[in-house]
Amino acid sequence: MSFKLERVATFNQRLNMAMSDKAMRAIDLSRKTGFSETAISQYRKNVMPDIDKVAILSNALQVNPVYLLGYNVEPYYEPDVYGLSSEDRALLYAYDNANDLEKDVVSNVLKFKRQDTSLRSSKAASNE
Repeated sequence: MSFKLERVATFNQRLNMAMSDKAMRAIDLSRKTGFSETAISQYRKNVMPDIDKVAILSNALQVNPVYLLGYNVEPYYEPDVYGLSSEDRALLYAYDNANDLEKDVVSNVLKFKRQDTSLRSSKAASNE
């Protein structure tokens, strides 16, 4: 059986579905992409953006850009979370869905965890 790449939806249909799946409003997507709310509104209705803007939108929505273009591919990438604890996966998810200020907070938590782990490793090694 061969796979055939087919366009099964329009860009604006997929954009609206992805925004709905992520419970994202136009203002949220505008903040994540730097595009105006007017541009987002036009993309949601019938305007097809340039491919570089599609890439920015797909990144902000965390969807496959080919899916966003309307083709029959998996919409979401599975992040490589093999070996991560549930706490670390939650931090990764929070970071991916955060604004810049929140990303700073998550980064600081991760730095603290890394320092704490290094400290515990050093203590364990000195006790041997």
